[in-house]
Amino acid sequence: MRAVCKNFSKNHPRNPDVKIYADNIYNPAKGIDAFSQVYSVADAYINRMNRGFYPSDEYVLVDIKKCFDGEKESMVNLSFKGREIDPHPSEKGHKKIAQMVIKAMER
Repeated sequence: MRAVCKNFSKNHPRNPDVKIYADNIYNPAKGIDAFSQVYSVADAYINRMNRGFYPSDEYVLVDIKKCFDGEKESMVNLSFKGREIDPHPSEKGHKKIAQMVIKAMER
């Protein structure tokens, strides 16, 4: 994460009028009963990765994790492809992410 954030700093002078919006990482195991034991382990790593988003004037952080954590039900679709697990936001999750990004852009 720090490398990505440093890359913002390096490239931002090329177009200083551009506002960058970054979203952090949510825990796809939240609210999925079959993955309740995975949730706490995954959450520890996800929180560690999200700490890589340091405060900066060069980008706006859209805190997707905090939003998804605040929801009572899962905002993720989970598909199984053989032995692979493929979690992505559900339609509700995508709408919530879009709302959050738009809200951040309107500030």
